[in-house]
Amino acid sequence: MHITSQSLRTIAWSTLALSSAHAQYVIDNLSFGQKAGAYISPDFREVPHFVVQGSDDYVPQILSDRVILTPPYPGGKRGSIWTQDPLHHKGDWTAELDFRATGMERGGGNLQLWYVKDSQARETPASLYTAPKFDGLVLVIDQYEGHGGSVRGFLNDGTKDIKSHPDPDTLAFGKCDYAYRNRGELTPIKLHHAEGFLEVIVDGQTCFKTDKVCLYCPHPWIYTTDCSSRLNSPKATTLV
Repeated sequence: MHITSQSLRTIAWSTLALSSAHAQYVIDNLSFGQKAGAYISPDFREVPHFVVQGSDDYVPQILSDRVILTPPYPGGKRGSIWTQDPLHHKGDWTAELDFRATGMERGGGNLQLWYVKDSQARETPASLYTAPKFDGLVLVIDQYEGHGGSVRGFLNDGTKDIKSHPDPDTLAFGKCDYAYRNRGELTPIKLHHAEGFLEVIVDGQTCFKTDKVCLYCPHPWIYTTDCSSRLNSPKATTLV
């Protein structure tokens, strides 16, 4: 996510769960912040099973219950968290991210949730608009078109060079408007993949759903959370 001259606080926790006919199971090595009262980091330098990184000389701050991906000041920073382990499950699963954003109403930048075939964990954090060709799905949460907020989905089969596209925003396959800033509470976003459909759920309501997308892959995929801020629009992003 992203903000303007006043600080933004984005608090989130991330889980990945598998579902069967009778129960749902959280995958601990693909989740953090899901255990109430437990620190997400044993030494405040790393999150187990995740790679936390920033751009240039900036390093995201890891606290007991959250990770500040980008600071409230200065702007022009980028942070990301990549899973170290891939998701091997091809059936019914749900990835959930909870966040909170505060600050001036008209902010910039974005928060992105990636589910892709190849990891960029050891590379400088890149966004949908700057990354090389990738194979997978990206959810972008921002203030697209100057509205109060939106959630959009983008797909790539590894052949599209989105960063070179003259108008990459037109490539979104799904979208819903959602005013996510200054709500005073966490906003949950879920990416639900099951046999026959893909659904994005925001704050308990379906954002968009399609039976035209299948995320099956012959190789395990991984997912990440990425955040960026503009030079003239500092922001803080925190994952719990």
